[in-house]
Amino acid sequence: SFVALAKNVQSLPSEQRLKQLFAEVCQLNDWDAICVSETWRPAKEEQFENDDGHLFVFSGDDTGHSGVGIILHKRWAHSLEVFRPVNQRVCYVDIKAEGFKMRLVAVYMPHAFYDDMEVDGIYEILSSIKRQAHGVESTFVVMGDWNAVVGRS
Repeated sequence: SFVALAKNVQSLPSEQRLKQLFAEVCQLNDWDAICVSETWRPAKEEQFENDDGHLFVFSGDDTGHSGVGIILHKRWAHSLEVFRPVNQRVCYVDIKAEGFKMRLVAVYMPHAFYDDMEVDGIYEILSSIKRQAHGVESTFVVMGDWNAVVGRS
């Protein structure tokens, strides 16, 4: 079995906050991947391993708002085939190990103060990513912060 978790980290702009996340991850048991949202990381793309060997990938933007990422447990870190930082709200990884293929997508949906077009745009991106994953016969998993409200009155 593959255990995927989601966490809204509510800002990781500093090294101190990133170290706090590392410490939290090290205390968890029985996980394979963690989707993180609201990272507020200013780089469009980041990829690194922490001291324990867990792989961290982040997608953000130069405004330092929003942001998503995926943390792969060290047992999966070397199975990474692709990391795609789509934008500050969507990123994905493709992993492959012993005939097993999976596309993990991290999403941070726009909240209620955004218009429906913004929300629909994220769904369009997710649909495209899903079509591509099925084209290569991968298991498709979407995880994240689904705080959207559509059809405000």
